Amino acid sequence: MRFKATYLSLIILVFLILTIIITEKSFNNKKKDLFLFPKLNLQDISKITIINKDNNKVIMEKKTGKWLVVSSLNYAGDKSKIEDMLKKVKKFSMKNKVSVNPAKKSFYGFDKDYLTVNIYNVKDKELASFFIGKNGPDFYSTYIQKKGSSEVILINEYLKSIFDKESIDWRNHTIFNFNPQEVKEITMNKEGKEIVISLNKDEEFEIIKPERSPAKNEIIRSILDDLSNFNANSFYLEKDLKVCNLEKPLSFIRLVFKNGLEKELLIGAENKNNQYYVKKKDDPTVFLVSKYRIINDLFRELKDLESKNTLKKP
Repeated sequence: MRFKATYLSLIILVFLILTIIITEKSFNNKKKDLFLFPKLNLQDISKITIINKDNNKVIMEKKTGKWLVVSSLNYAGDKSKIEDMLKKVKKFSMKNKVSVNPAKKSFYGFDKDYLTVNIYNVKDKELASFFIGKNGPDFYSTYIQKKGSSEVILINEYLKSIFDKESIDWRNHTIFNFNPQEVKEITMNKEGKEIVISLNKDEEFEIIKPERSPAKNEIIRSILDDLSNFNANSFYLEKDLKVCNLEKPLSFIRLVFKNGLEKELLIGAENKNNQYYVKKKDDPTVFLVSKYRIINDLFRELKDLESKNTLKKP
């Protein structure tokens, strides 16, 4: 009797396990069926095109593992921004279907002023294609429609802020990216007034020009932290480079690293939008950076950099 009871318990246990597996598999399949593009594999994506209401086209392609903005002089793309966008597409759900009536096309914004998004693999095979229409009932939702379908789906997110960008906005805005702990010297030349700050043997910064004096290490570290992940507000794409005044820059910031490498930020003229034209030395790209960030975050007055502490004797 005890053997029969054990055998029966084993059968019940196996039955319960199979039931759980089948139920979970069925649930996952139903969940998968809710995706607008259930077969979309992010690793297969190699090209993206976004066409706006004015028929302007943004083209981005992945080449040798890196995203390039083809429609903006093949400039390096913002990897995180592009991949975040694709992850959202992957998660598009069909659960909020609001219409299948083609006559309501204009009501949902698919007759004009809509975006067309196409996603391809390396062989230019279309993996996903959809339209982005009007905002939903509130500002934080958007109507979309899969290409070739009459179904209108409501996505609970304001998608135009993500997809409706110019080619330049998909560029990588990074100017500098380095470890601030590796900097041993910084030269700040503001319109000819030069301050040189160097790391001493005690790993403390001190001012060595215009004259030797102790420095406020927390201020220097703050400047280096800002520079170590320094991004542009935008780019200057016009052909007239004379207005930038970067051939003979008004100001510059030079960094010398412990390994002997150098980085230099050239700062030119100010435009009418309170932005400075800046570029890296030996790099043709001209960036635009707000005046506030240049003047307040980077350049400081000598009196603000000097510490009241006494320098140790060398």
